[in-house]
Amino acid sequence: MKSISAVLILFIITTTLYAQNTPNYIVNESELIASTIKVTTIKTVKFTDPKPDGRIKKVYYESGQLKSENHFISSTIKRFHGKQTYWHENGKISSGIYFKNGKKDGSAKYYWKNGQLKRHDVYQNGILKNGKCWDEKGEKIKYTKYNTHAEFPGGKKALASYFLKNLQYPTKSRNASCRGKVIVSVKIEKDGSISDVSVVKGVNLVLNNEAKRVVKNMPNWKPALRNGVAVNYEISIPIVFFRN
Repeated sequence: MKSISAVLILFIITTTLYAQNTPNYIVNESELIASTIKVTTIKTVKFTDPKPDGRIKKVYYESGQLKSENHFISSTIKRFHGKQTYWHENGKISSGIYFKNGKKDGSAKYYWKNGQLKRHDVYQNGILKNGKCWDEKGEKIKYTKYNTHAEFPGGKKALASYFLKNLQYPTKSRNASCRGKVIVSVKIEKDGSISDVSVVKGVNLVLNNEAKRVVKNMPNWKPALRNGVAVNYEISIPIVFFRN
């Protein structure tokens, strides 16, 4: 009897399991769909200076407090160049980041709302070289990257194991010549829970529902972080079904 196989293309680990009359799975990061982080922002109002400089853009909070001052190469080339400064609504500086021709270059400092330095990163031509972090009291803490992706509990190997154990080729499709890739979109909430599971690209109702079922049943993830604050995180997972 010909065996039926399903392939999940997800992470850099490549794992192949062989068992008679059971699905085989291969895990690989080569087709990981790009993910995005969504952050809720405060509504702002831009005020125009009487004699604006096209190289500088200022944005204000509704209260009138300056929120950001961005410097560009020129009035026509809108790439960050020089110091980019941001403020909290209480008037204290939020961050000061140096750019060169659109890339971070030099010091990048971020501050707590009380004015205490939160992190200090150093970049060279857009590449992070080193960094330090502090808590709100000024005590040095373990360094974390500015953007941290959401992570399945236990990491990549644990995620691969979860799909290997739970993804099944639906019985109703085993005798049919159906195959193809199902792309499932999922949001990882700030608390790590799973939500907004939907099929972006499907094959048929049976395979689509199986892919959604496994994704919906995933345990909570470690949430994504932006500058130490949990944020929503969206990712699309491609799952390929095929028959041998």
